[in-house]
Amino acid sequence: PGRRRERKKVTVSPLDKRLSAAAQTGLAILVLTTASAAGALEAVAVTIPRRNLSKDELLNELKTRQAQMALQQAKAEMERARAEFDETP
Repeated sequence: PGRRRERKKVTVSPLDKRLSAAAQTGLAILVLTTASAAGALEAVAVTIPRRNLSKDELLNELKTRQAQMALQQAKAEMERARAEFDETP
């Protein structure tokens, strides 16, 4: 009695806060910034409609979407390069 117990502060990173909030609402918006061949920055918002995702599930989903978009972008770049090559005399 008389002695105050110090409560241990748990620090939560802003990313963790956003991820858990996103997991709870079932909507995660990931802004991917990728440099295209032209050097322009493209931001893509990804929404995930599933509800009650754990943080790990959410991260996996985001990584999968990120990989899919990177693949699509690479294919588009390849098509552009191929078209330019075909036009070259």
